[in-house]
Amino acid sequence: MSRKTHRCQFPATITEVREPGKSPGLTWPASRGKVPGKEVAMIPALARFLHLAAEGTRKIRRRTQYDEVPENERTRVETHLLQTAWLAAAMIAIERAHGEPAFDPVRVLTATVLHDIAESRIGDVHYDVKADPRISAILREIEKEYAHKMFSRLPDQVRAAFTDAYAVEDERGKTADGDFFNAVERLGYVYDTLQWIIDGKKTLRKVYDNQHEPLVKLMDRFVSVRLLYEPIRSFVEQQLQEYRHEQKMQSIEDM
Repeated sequence: MSRKTHRCQFPATITEVREPGKSPGLTWPASRGKVPGKEVAMIPALARFLHLAAEGTRKIRRRTQYDEVPENERTRVETHLLQTAWLAAAMIAIERAHGEPAFDPVRVLTATVLHDIAESRIGDVHYDVKADPRISAILREIEKEYAHKMFSRLPDQVRAAFTDAYAVEDERGKTADGDFFNAVERLGYVYDTLQWIIDGKKTLRKVYDNQHEPLVKLMDRFVSVRLLYEPIRSFVEQQLQEYRHEQKMQSIEDM
């Protein structure tokens, strides 16, 4: 059964207006008294963004390359963004409890809820494709174009903040913000697959192959990574050892 996408509507007493090169604005009915100023111009554009971003990310499911995971159990992009933000908030709380963070917590937290927002338009792409050097840079540019287009009609202050936070993903290995975002994302991948692997969906151990060694290095950089990864590190290493042995045996059989 097809699902209708409802256009975000606004009260009839408020009329949306647009000027070339400017964010959408509103006319204020004379019966409401004094015009409240620029604040009211934020209502339609921001409300529409919230509506369309939620609708779009809710439709797209992740982990489509893993046949062991039934379609109805595959995480939605909306859920992934929310879980990443929750994890980031928890890690930020731990970092603050051990001293003032060297990164910008607000910028990183904003990045976590925006980093996959373009997937609401282009869908989720397999990790192996994203990591392929022949296409990764091109794909990233496409994602950025779609994200910036989604931000383009937001109020100036919001657009600037969202655009700045969205850039954090490209700062991995370059800034403290990018490195902490990297830590959150990698730890999130491990936590997301933990229960599935315990339940027997062994092909997801491939996730550990991509995330374990970078996380071990990040443990020395961020106390939150050390405290949240150390308790499961031995389990991950055991699963990773089994996975790599199975891959080696499979490659020998295929020769």
